Amino acid sequence: MALLAQDQAAEMPWDEIDAVVFDVGNVLLRFDPPWLAARSFPGDEALQRAVIRRTTATPYWPMLDRGTLNLDTAPAAMCAGEPALTPVVAKFMREWIDLPPIPEGVAALRRVREMGKRTFVLSNFEREAFDFVAQKHAFFAGFDDMLVSSHVGLLKPEPAFFAMAEGRFGLTPARTLFIDDSPVNAEAALNRGWRVFWCREPAALKAFFGLF
Repeated sequence: MALLAQDQAAEMPWDEIDAVVFDVGNVLLRFDPPWLAARSFPGDEALQRAVIRRTTATPYWPMLDRGTLNLDTAPAAMCAGEPALTPVVAKFMREWIDLPPIPEGVAALRRVREMGKRTFVLSNFEREAFDFVAQKHAFFAGFDDMLVSSHVGLLKPEPAFFAMAEGRFGLTPARTLFIDDSPVNAEAALNRGWRVFWCREPAALKAFFGLF
């Protein structure tokens, strides 16, 4: 299976697709750490950089996705050796989760639902943060099922996570389209025999799905 390019929309054999599996971050919701840090600490670029250095740019961040840390326990671990930043990081951890929707991603989701395809979520996401966004954004209620890393202790691009999705969602790999912003995750899905659209930017979704 080849990676699908944004100019292949007209060539997409939709009659051969039963299910579309969506990533969340930077496909359906905007996850941009510098922007999120600026939102929490406007006008203080030094503090913004310090927060990113202590959060999303550390090995602790994947531990949130795996469920071995949570929003409450992470700040102390992230700020070991620099405890003065702990309350700042704690504030950021409570605020970053309010992620705005990506219009192109939501429109793409609507389009594939209109085509009668089953839709699923396969995402690396902290448990409480995912619960928050799933309750806030109504489009999540329309998914046939959702599989979130922190709920099961597995992460993309681990093959076991994709295998779990195949079994739980009842996927036929060759009849499944996977949309993700990470090239590593895209490659992992390709290795399972899935069709993959690598969403490098929201405009790519707009072009691929012929939106607007």
